[in-house]
Amino acid sequence: MLFAGQVVQSGPPWQVFSRPATEAVARFVGAEINLPGTVEACDKGTVRLTTPVGPLEAAAALPVGTRVTLCLRPEDLTLYRDGQALPPSSARNQVRGTVVQLTPWGTQVRVTVDCGAPLVALITRPSLEALGLAPGVAVVVTFKASAVHLLRHHGGSA
Repeated sequence: MLFAGQVVQSGPPWQVFSRPATEAVARFVGAEINLPGTVEACDKGTVRLTTPVGPLEAAAALPVGTRVTLCLRPEDLTLYRDGQALPPSSARNQVRGTVVQLTPWGTQVRVTVDCGAPLVALITRPSLEALGLAPGVAVVVTFKASAVHLLRHHGGSA
């Protein structure tokens, strides 16, 4: 992949898409949610991170204190009305927030949620209607630890 005339990442398309090397590549391949974080614990291939939206988990093995950028794709987030019973799921991350914007996106809708930092979910129009989402509605955003891609900040730990 080229940016400003420089090769910033090469490899098979699946690798560039699933494991972008930089924030610019992440945004280009659709991982538009980028949050700063710091590893606070690591256990059995999962790290617990401190982030602006609260503690989150990611499938990774990094030393405690490592500073990272968490990259997420809007299609990897699932929304529920706050107070609604959450179904059994393997999604380890649950963040509460408030809907601040709805943007039509073809056959889908982009839902921007303020969770202390903006998270954007991509949902279908029937889901929007079924959930009764509108600006000001409290929601829970969920996503799997495996959906989080971490970019390690070079220069070591915090």
